[in-house]
Amino acid sequence: MKEDLKNLTYYVYKHTFPNGKVYIGITKKNPEKRWQRGYGYITQKPMWDAILEFGWDNIKHEILYEGLSEEEARKKEHFLIARNKSVYGQNGYNSTTGGFESRTVYDIRFEMPILKLNQEGKIVEKYDRLEDAAKELSLSPIKLLDVCINNGERKKLLRGSHPVDMLDRLPEKEINELYFINGFMWEYEERIVQYSMNGEFVAEYHNSNEATRATGIKNIYRCCNGRVDTPSAGGYVWRYVAHSFDRFPVGNIDKKKKL
Repeated sequence: MKEDLKNLTYYVYKHTFPNGKVYIGITKKNPEKRWQRGYGYITQKPMWDAILEFGWDNIKHEILYEGLSEEEARKKEHFLIARNKSVYGQNGYNSTTGGFESRTVYDIRFEMPILKLNQEGKIVEKYDRLEDAAKELSLSPIKLLDVCINNGERKKLLRGSHPVDMLDRLPEKEINELYFINGFMWEYEERIVQYSMNGEFVAEYHNSNEATRATGIKNIYRCCNGRVDTPSAGGYVWRYVAHSFDRFPVGNIDKKKKL
């Protein structure tokens, strides 16, 4: 059966930076709207830093494929990331290996508790799962996920040594698209729990930054997000409050992989 043309709307694109590093991406939006002259990547710190360093107009932007289904686009994304070795730490700025396999992190994040806040930043309502809030709003969970991530990154910028508030820097239309849904902000409830390798409770923290300050342990957020390359950090297992130790058991961990 011929595929419905309305589903053949995905683009695969490539950004090549002056330092030779690349980024491979897919989008259902018009690519120019996705990129926003670089502001579309403000929550992806290594790439955003490179955009600030080189300037958007000095980066080569290519549409490699268009008119693809989501499955076709994700397969090409995965292949091209592998061919270009463009994952962080290699030759590029991709944070995952692409394709459908990267959805494992999405699945975890869909089940995390989130907060609904008014424009003054006060909590209006709590939801046990992002997916539940998305259903109530009749929204795609990915849209709500994007807004939660954007607000999380905004909080990091505000906490930095040189605080930046994107609400003071972007046009109102972009602010509403990136940080608000129905006039409310949405963000994760970031509390996390520290366990021993045997699953015994050790401590609870408001977020991974607080845990790192208290323990000196790095890569805690990677462990919480279910990264297979970071099953533990500092000799402990870390989970978001929404997730139990039993749900994501560590099993026999190769000591060489502990961070």
